[in-house]
Amino acid sequence: MPPKNAAKTQPHMRKSTSYMEFREKLEVSNEFEPSIRSVVASLMFTGGDDENPDEENEDLVVNLLKNELILFFEDIQAVHNHKNARISLANMLPLLKHETGIVSRFIKYLKNRVEMAAFMRAKSYSADGVENICGQEIDIDEDDEKNEKQMEDDLDPMDELGEVGGEEGEYLKKKRKKLNTVTFEENLLEEVKSAFSEAKMNFQSFEDDIDETYNNQLTALQVVIDDMTTEEYNRFASARRVSFQCNSPVTTIYGNQSSMWSSRKRKRAIPSNNRQLLISWLGDPPIFGEPAQVFLAFLAKEIIFGIVGSALVERQRINRADGGPIRHCYYEEPLRKNSRFRKYGRLLI
Repeated sequence: MPPKNAAKTQPHMRKSTSYMEFREKLEVSNEFEPSIRSVVASLMFTGGDDENPDEENEDLVVNLLKNELILFFEDIQAVHNHKNARISLANMLPLLKHETGIVSRFIKYLKNRVEMAAFMRAKSYSADGVENICGQEIDIDEDDEKNEKQMEDDLDPMDELGEVGGEEGEYLKKKRKKLNTVTFEENLLEEVKSAFSEAKMNFQSFEDDIDETYNNQLTALQVVIDDMTTEEYNRFASARRVSFQCNSPVTTIYGNQSSMWSSRKRKRAIPSNNRQLLISWLGDPPIFGEPAQVFLAFLAKEIIFGIVGSALVERQRINRADGGPIRHCYYEEPLRKNSRFRKYGRLLI
């Protein structure tokens, strides 16, 4: 029995254990920031900035990214009075229902993944050593099979339009050898549709959304791409394969830490891919389910592209001939013009 002077806690104000653990882990999550910066720099490059963006701009993007995502999770918990121990995609979507461009591009991204998975299934091998390409069986010899297997092994995982590497890629490689099986990507798309239904949001209404701001950013980016040399474009194309999804292993980089920090670090598992890296950097929020994790990784990239894209459009508006790293003033001006950011310090909500 609690003492008489014990403070009474209202049931609706009691925070979940997972939420409190998340806040504690967030305090030590900066150990992964050097690795995060490596990913962010690549995404800034593919968003239109220089291959080596100015450190001041990189600082800004990293800070804005973490601020947006942490506040996003706190908003979700606030909506559920901090009683929701696990955050699902159905919990995330309602808070972004007005960000129709982001939601629409997420749907297109998932459909592109399904199409890529279908393509890989079409190019499968039957048990009797006959290659099946789009329903047609073609006899092949062992040398051709070895050469083609080597080509597949040498291919890099695709970029955000259809990532099928990492754990998902291994899953697909096994699945594509079985006829009439549902791929990981198709299951993922169906789970996302279920999340929309649970959130009482119309999945189809977001599919054909037109985002003029995003289109203007793509136009500005195309100008940068057109000015690239062959070598620059090759590096750009390679950087486009970088994302916060789990398609590639992460290069873990640690900064100078205190002895206490090092002790904590030894107890923490090193992230095996960029998605785990992102989640660890955010303090391991209680994200539940593959759809939620895929969406979080997609949202992080969208935030970076939005920040860099706005700066790129601003630079081309002021001085179309200006090249190289985007100057800091071009990053600051769109934020100054953003009434939501001026009032709330937020980009999304």
